[in-house]
Amino acid sequence: MPDPHTFKFLGGPVDDPSEAQVLFLELGRATAAWARLEQQVEAILVHVNKKEFSEELFKEHPVSFTTKLKILKPWFKKHQALSKYKEAVLEVSSKLWNLAEERNLYLHSVLETFDSQSNIAVFHRIIPKGNNEFALILNEVPLERISSFVEVVNLTNRYLWSVSQDLFIPETVSGLAKR
Repeated sequence: MPDPHTFKFLGGPVDDPSEAQVLFLELGRATAAWARLEQQVEAILVHVNKKEFSEELFKEHPVSFTTKLKILKPWFKKHQALSKYKEAVLEVSSKLWNLAEERNLYLHSVLETFDSQSNIAVFHRIIPKGNNEFALILNEVPLERISSFVEVVNLTNRYLWSVSQDLFIPETVSGLAKR
């Protein structure tokens, strides 16, 4: 295992992808699947997070994904017009916390190596812990774990769509204003 205190900022599969095409295919799928899911969460917030629907629940639209989840949950827990979607959204949002952490591994780390024989990728990252403290994390990830991540993200996206398709109609949105 590589030294966790040294990062490979040059070289590796990013500079020479010839032995890692299967990895980049799965990382590309992971990125696209996550982007689609995150945009669906974004669209839900755009529809429901309005001051005219609830002064109490309204928050300025956030940038970070975890903050979006923190705003999303109270809307579905407390707003009467969204109560029929409460269980589904709470279930999805709890899954999204874990998925977001795994997404960070793939999209916010340095991809240092990929062994095409074992299909193991090595990711290296710095995680701020607060108070000027940091953790250096080295993860060896089998390719099938990345593929499984893609499948779980896609399943979560489809499940969330079962709620979204009802939210994205004028009758539902207008019902939010009636309280």
